[in-house]
Amino acid sequence: MLWLTTGQATLAWPSGLSPSTLRLFEEYLKRSEELRAARRREGICIFLLVLTGAAAFTLPWLGANPVFSLLCAAGAFLVFRCYLKASRRVNHVFINLNVLHHHLLGKLEVGSCRHGESCDCVNEFRRLVWQRYHISLYEESLTPG
Repeated sequence: MLWLTTGQATLAWPSGLSPSTLRLFEEYLKRSEELRAARRREGICIFLLVLTGAAAFTLPWLGANPVFSLLCAAGAFLVFRCYLKASRRVNHVFINLNVLHHHLLGKLEVGSCRHGESCDCVNEFRRLVWQRYHISLYEESLTPG
């Protein structure tokens, strides 16, 4: 058994897999977590954008001081810039994750096992990844979401 240390726990993997494949998978897990965090930030920005935009348009009708409406509009503009930055980051990390996914699939297809004869290391690795992380290494591409 080889041991892979992730941020959460130390996991045992099939012993025939090469260390470079396990390092690549560890990088894949880090990028996957980075994508989740970037999407979370993007969602928060969308929520704040809707909130500040709605406040900028509804405050004058509620009889509030027009200065508050202008401040909300300025806040919406700043939040919109933050959203654009977060959206670009999500797209960038998703592309990197997709490249890592294809690279990992390629390593598994070529055979990243150190055994000379046929064995079941790659299929066992795919099965363990699916069971532990719900990441499919059978598909050719990632689906956004």
